[in-house]
Amino acid sequence: MAAVASLVLATWCGLIVPAPGALAATTTSCVSATQERPASSTYDVSKDCAGFPDLGAPYVFHVGTLWVWRLVGLDVLLVATGPATLTCAAYAPQPAGWLRATGCAVTR
Repeated sequence: MAAVASLVLATWCGLIVPAPGALAATTTSCVSATQERPASSTYDVSKDCAGFPDLGAPYVFHVGTLWVWRLVGLDVLLVATGPATLTCAAYAPQPAGWLRATGCAVTR
């Protein structure tokens, strides 16, 4: 208990500063994102998300319409599932202007 109180006091007084990555997260809103392939954690995020300030991982994309691959009958179709949040480990800008986000977890 005393160790926790000492750590809190030291942090509050500025003697211990949390690592920037521990507090950082990059968050932006996007019109849409599309799952790269069935059962993939890679998503192609719309062009309107490009150019946001990069504060480090995790990268959080609030998506208006998420498109995912689903089995419908005997076909695998791309289906709109509505708004979602993608929390991703990394992203890479693509030549056409959109982003490829990798290592993503989806919450609705």
